[in-house]
Formats: sequence, C-alpha cells, structure tokens
Amino acid sequence: MPEIDIYPVGVLKELLFAYRVIARAGMWREGWTHLKHIPKMWRKANVWNGYHAEPLDASLCTRVGQGWTKQRALADLVQHMAEVAHA
Repeated sequence: MPEIDIYPVGVLKELLFAYRVIARAGMWREGWTHLKHIPKMWRKANVWNGYHAEPLDASLCTRVGQGWTKQRALADLVQHMAEVAHA
C-alpha cells in the first residue's frame, strides 16, 4: 500500500485551526478571526469536503478521496484506485 496523506480542507480545516488556537493557546482573538471567515467560504467549491486523502506518489491516481471522516476519505481513495487499476 502506498503512503497516503489525509488532511482537512475547507470549513473543517478552519474549525480545527480555530479550536487549536483557542483551546490550546488561549488566543481568543485569533481563533475568532478564523471563525468569522467561515460564512464567507460557503460559496466556494471545496468548502464542504471535510477530509482529502491522496497518495504521496501522484502517478497512482487522478483524483483525491473525499469524505467527512478520515476513514471515509481513505475508503473513497481506495475505491478510486481500484477502479483505475481495473481500467
């Protein structure tokens, strides 16, 4: 199995960043600044994807796996890689 990178995107990324800034560092102003930008992001294309999963070797597939959980993004990527292998 190739090495796979799974990372948050869009609204989930902003929420997790704001949580880390507020809860761990106690920086309320900086965290609130990131939370205020979320409504402005709603019309963008990739804002609701949650997590992306992609192999570190880009030649293995043509798109990333997407899902609201890390497991779902990974399963989507594995399914896509299986489709590419059979084609």
